Amino acid sequence: MTSKQVKPSRKTIYLIRHGDCRQDDVKRYIGQVDLPLNQMGVRQALSLAHAMMDIPLDRIYCSDLRRSYDMARIISGERHTVICQKPELREINLGMWDGLAIEEICKCYPEEYKKRGADLIRFRPPGGESFHDLAARIIPLFNDFLEASGEHILIVGHAGVNRII
Repeated sequence: MTSKQVKPSRKTIYLIRHGDCRQDDVKRYIGQVDLPLNQMGVRQALSLAHAMMDIPLDRIYCSDLRRSYDMARIISGERHTVICQKPELREINLGMWDGLAIEEICKCYPEEYKKRGADLIRFRPPGGESFHDLAARIIPLFNDFLEASGEHILIVGHAGVNRII
């Protein structure tokens, strides 16, 4: 190997979604509304913590929303790994739709709902961001994670964030 060649390093990234945070049985758009894990979500986190207990974690990243941080905290368990909250890892901003029932959105915003179905990537709910906007927020941060030190990285994300990654 010449002095200009760099030996590639191995990096394992564990990408998970926070546990269940539903507060009722109504199907809702949950973006940046700050919900905690519910009892099922805590059980899911404990189960995953048990499954991952022998996996070394050099870095743990999560969003600053409670459901993501609580999941990261439970999984970290007795490790001394610092949990780094990154607001950029927040779920997609759904603006005025955040927390609303899907049925209510269909009723109150029928044209916008149709536009969303026609162009999911570029559609922005009123006051929110598109998946294209989300990608512009997430991809540079993920590239930073790839460059960060540590071989084993845990990212506790959200459904939209994880889809982008």
